[in-house]
Amino acid sequence: MNETASGDYIEGRGFHSAVLARDSKIIIYGGSISNKAKAVTPVLAMLDINIYPFRWTNLNNFTVDAPSPSLTCHSATLYDDFMIITLGRFTVYNIEVLNNKTYIFDTLNYKWVKKLNRRNQLTPLKIFAIVISAVVLFAAIVLMVVFRWKRKVGIQDDRLSNF
Repeated sequence: MNETASGDYIEGRGFHSAVLARDSKIIIYGGSISNKAKAVTPVLAMLDINIYPFRWTNLNNFTVDAPSPSLTCHSATLYDDFMIITLGRFTVYNIEVLNNKTYIFDTLNYKWVKKLNRRNQLTPLKIFAIVISAVVLFAAIVLMVVFRWKRKVGIQDDRLSNF
């Protein structure tokens, strides 16, 4: 199957990385247009596969503090909502330089960050649901204990009345 995509122009590339974000959007970073590590344009892009035809978005327009220069032959993985990019190489004045740094891209807010800012995943609605569930569970356990106790007491009363 050969799909076409609309949206921003995204240059063809190799030696890049791609991750599938939580919202089913593919984030690509870096790469080159030749084996000489010539940087691509844009360095950061997103392919929305939730719509048809698929849609490319140039994320360079939405980001500040991007790592410089563009990397090739690097690794990327998704952790929570963060794309973690590490190692690889870049070219400066036709000299290939190996990279030992790690960069973090927040795929929810489309910005580069210095550290993993773990958000509190418990919203007021989730907290309310947890409390209600705990109360219902507690009430069910109490009712079950009371029911068993009454049944046991009832059986003992029946035995006594037979004598």
